Amino acid sequence: MTVPIEPPVALSNRGGIITLLDAKSIKVHGVAYTKAKAGQPGRTIPFRN
Repeated sequence: MTVPIEPPVALSNRGGIITLLDAKSIKVHGVAYTKAKAGQPGRTIPFRN
């Protein structure tokens, strides 16, 4: 699944956690990314199960 990120949403270049919630605000999936992975703005970071 691809989830587009559009302004004003922005991901931190310092790393972080992304959580996907369903319509009832229950967590259905989550991923984390590191500062090293985020160190190249504009590049795609693939997340795998």
